[in-house]
Amino acid sequence: MFSEAVTTISDGIDKMTGKHQRTQKRLQRKEKREQELFEKQNELSENVQYISDYVESLKNVVIESVNNITTYDVENGICWGEGIINEDEFAIQKSFMSEGAIFPIHVHSEYEILIVISGCIVAYFDGGHKEASDGDVIYFERGQEHKVIAQRDTWLFGITIPAEEGYPIE
Repeated sequence: MFSEAVTTISDGIDKMTGKHQRTQKRLQRKEKREQELFEKQNELSENVQYISDYVESLKNVVIESVNNITTYDVENGICWGEGIINEDEFAIQKSFMSEGAIFPIHVHSEYEILIVISGCIVAYFDGGHKEASDGDVIYFERGQEHKVIAQRDTWLFGITIPAEEGYPIE
């Protein structure tokens, strides 16, 4: 009877020790996932800060040339853009859309990023839409059809990556 009790207690301790070890391993995996998530969040924060700083520096770009102006054929208003950079890696254009202007459905062979400096636009794509105002960013995949409507007079930066077509610069 005593030996059976010892065996039962020993088995119980083994089971508890096994559960404890499995619990410890689960906790270690959870801590590792949390650490990885924390590192990814830090990396993302650094990338967002880099882009934010870059956008701030773009706002202060002064263009002396007036030959890089492109007027776009839009509905219900005006839209024009001034080419700033057109390199192989990327192209940047500072643009203006008047309130109510509709930039019709179009597509790019590059990725396109729109950064609203001031004003408000709504971009329509893939059956959905996104509103963007001061400081907001909209991203389009290569080949993604989209159109843009200005809700107010809007200044924005357009960036294409890479600049296969880019923005016109003379």
